[in-house]
Amino acid sequence: MPAQPRLADRLDELRAAYAARSPDAVRRIMQRGDVQLAASGLIDRALQAGDLAPDFALPDAQGGVARLTRRLRSGPVILTFHRGAWCPYCSATLRAYQALAGTIAAAGVGVIALSRSPPVASEDPATPGLDMLTDAGCKTAQAYGIAFDLPEALRPHYAAQGYPVPTGDGAAWWLPIPATYVIAPSGLIVLAFLDTDYRRRLEPRDALAAALAATPRKAT
Repeated sequence: MPAQPRLADRLDELRAAYAARSPDAVRRIMQRGDVQLAASGLIDRALQAGDLAPDFALPDAQGGVARLTRRLRSGPVILTFHRGAWCPYCSATLRAYQALAGTIAAAGVGVIALSRSPPVASEDPATPGLDMLTDAGCKTAQAYGIAFDLPEALRPHYAAQGYPVPTGDGAAWWLPIPATYVIAPSGLIVLAFLDTDYRRRLEPRDALAAALAATPRKAT
């Protein structure tokens, strides 16, 4: 597998840049939100390794519909949840998967990236080997137990960062934690990366290693 820059290094750069430019008052609000979400028990309620992955059928960037069970017929799937193009940490994670997409596809592994908003042109939604699907209303994220309602105190700050302000009811403020699941062809979750801190993500190469370990070996 060709060497790839560590995603964690890029995320650390983004964290440092944000801390340097953000007012103390904003950082305190964000820190309180971090603490509340970590204490919410969300991770304990989310699907874990050993659980069966719920199926879903969601629109893709090409105007079609992708179904998890159909993708699993071809091999393991790396399922990664993203908050949206407005989140620089999600954008960096998506680019890391895009850089490795050819290697992952050649290994017989699928990659599905889910976001509550349709992909934008800057996200290069037509990357071969990577399906970018729209999880409107976070319905699939809720099925996996990783969605939460963004606290009102954080909403103005998120809107300032580019979060699409909802025009309807408060349900549009639901977000997923940026979880990553590796799912075996049987539908069994073999790895669940769950972290309420959106600045921490699973390295794509580690997700690929788990997917390869879940790939059925051909008889010789």
